[in-house]
Amino acid sequence: MRKAPHIAVFTVGLLIPARSIDDGLAALLVTFFGLVAAGTIPAMSLLSGSVMSPTRSVARLITLKASLDTLLRQLSGMLYASILGAVAVIVLVFGVPSLPIGWLPVPDYLSWLMVFAADFPERALQALVLLALFVAGDRIRVIKLTFKMALKARFEMALEEARRRTDENAPSAEDVSEAFSTPPGFGAKVPFSR
Repeated sequence: MRKAPHIAVFTVGLLIPARSIDDGLAALLVTFFGLVAAGTIPAMSLLSGSVMSPTRSVARLITLKASLDTLLRQLSGMLYASILGAVAVIVLVFGVPSLPIGWLPVPDYLSWLMVFAADFPERALQALVLLALFVAGDRIRVIKLTFKMALKARFEMALEEARRRTDENAPSAEDVSEAFSTPPGFGAKVPFSR
């Protein structure tokens, strides 16, 4: 997992002014996180319910299991990010107290730092919401991959079953020869005379 984009998004979230998430935006964010979680859970159950056919090769089963594990891990991260983002938004709506650091003697040229430090808990929660939004938005493509993988696995299973039935029901070479038998001398060269 690449951490640099996540660190950058969290840092940008810290720089957003405090109290930037008002009630309207909070309702929108909680709805978004809820919809992402509601879409993630069925995708996870579909993926975990993917049938591993015993007719597949060992190498194919190992590859399929590894890719299923990767997708489940990404979907789990997406679900956790959605839940964490929704909880952080709810905490922000109820209000986060500022740090009581006004009593510290600070030179005038560092007064901006005191404002930033006093609002740090709220800024950190806003940064957490932004990070959760980034992770959830970045991993929405995983839901599409989940459905594609499940469809591919089911197609391969159906194809293997159809091939097996065809092999079982196909007539043998002897049956074909008997069904299309030819009389003796069929295809022999006959002299042509006029």
